[in-house]
Amino acid sequence: MERYRAGIKEYIQDSLMAYAGVHFGKVRLYDGPMFLIHSLTEDSLRLHPLFKSLLKKLGKRSDVIVRMAINHDLISPIRVGELRGPQGVCGAVVASPTATIPRLVLRQNGAVSSLKRAISLAGCLTRTNTIIGLGAMSASSLSLGKAVGTNDMVRPTTGHNSTVGWSALLILEGLSQSRMEPSESTVVVLGAGGNIGLSVSKLLLNSGVKRVIAVDSSSAKTERMVELQTYGQVEVVIAQDAKEIPRGDALFAAVSEPKPLFSSGDINQLSGYKVIVDDSFPQILTESAYKGYTSLGGRYTMVVATHKDWYSTFELPGRISGYDKVNDNYRHNHPLCQAEAIAAFLGYIEPLTGLADETNALRAVKALLRAGFQPVFHGVDGGSRPVWRDVSRWIPNGVRFEDLKVPSYLVPSLMSMELG
Repeated sequence: MERYRAGIKEYIQDSLMAYAGVHFGKVRLYDGPMFLIHSLTEDSLRLHPLFKSLLKKLGKRSDVIVRMAINHDLISPIRVGELRGPQGVCGAVVASPTATIPRLVLRQNGAVSSLKRAISLAGCLTRTNTIIGLGAMSASSLSLGKAVGTNDMVRPTTGHNSTVGWSALLILEGLSQSRMEPSESTVVVLGAGGNIGLSVSKLLLNSGVKRVIAVDSSSAKTERMVELQTYGQVEVVIAQDAKEIPRGDALFAAVSEPKPLFSSGDINQLSGYKVIVDDSFPQILTESAYKGYTSLGGRYTMVVATHKDWYSTFELPGRISGYDKVNDNYRHNHPLCQAEAIAAFLGYIEPLTGLADETNALRAVKALLRAGFQPVFHGVDGGSRPVWRDVSRWIPNGVRFEDLKVPSYLVPSLMSMELG
């Protein structure tokens, strides 16, 4: 009961701060990056300690209450966790429960406005030299970060470029560990008509992958996918159903669907892929499909980075971050939007908004590696396996660390720049 009262008090304080920040000026409490994430699913709301025990007691009736609260915009943005580094607490994680991915995709009333209120709360909670990391659909719903007001002290970053570069790195490494030469491999890219899928396709072709099969459900994106053929051998496929997706040596997915594309009944179709790299919400495999696929020797991973010194106390779906009860410690894994926000705070890269491209993706990957992040294979069941080999060998030499132009205001005085 005491924890619940404390949660209620914090919720009220944060709501008042958001109001005060919007109407009376900023009230800043944190030194460090502000990673902003909206609620990925309705289940994310159930993970928050403020609501967790109450909703559990309500049982099935909690479903009605959660949907009503979300649909009628009854829940203000809330602080759901903290970012912690070598110097202790360096930022907060803010969630906007109203702005779930399905609601943002449909541009439903209240979803985007609630997201903007969460940004106001982020501005209220932070001091100067602040990076606001936009997670998942929040960047797309805010004009790829450009709809966020910026100045010399508060800058947004989307994580899209890091996601593109990291995804290509994981695909190349996964193929290598499966004893497949990229120059002899075919990679199927789902969502290839979108910015992430398109950029990953270009980067893979530039990295020597033999062939890319560009797949999208929208025929309106055919023209931009056809343009990929100037980069190398590309086949364009419009597929409305998961069973129409072609086979290849590896599969990359960056799609947003109401439910996972593949279940346990699709194992035969999945078995042809040696590697699956998944940047989708929700993930394209159910947990049963994941177990069946990996039991056959397949390598599956979400797009995740790990850092020995940094972690988030917020538990993301898929157990990417948050407290690990089994090992009695916090997981040090990060989605790439969060990793990029930390790397920008440390001064290794300038915050990036707008469309991702292959050049900035390479620069982002080099910055993340230099900041101390490493790739990790992370499954749907929450299990992680570090990639021990030197992944920097996949990065073309054309991009040097010395090329990274970082404004001086991004180098916060409280952090040691010797990290990484």
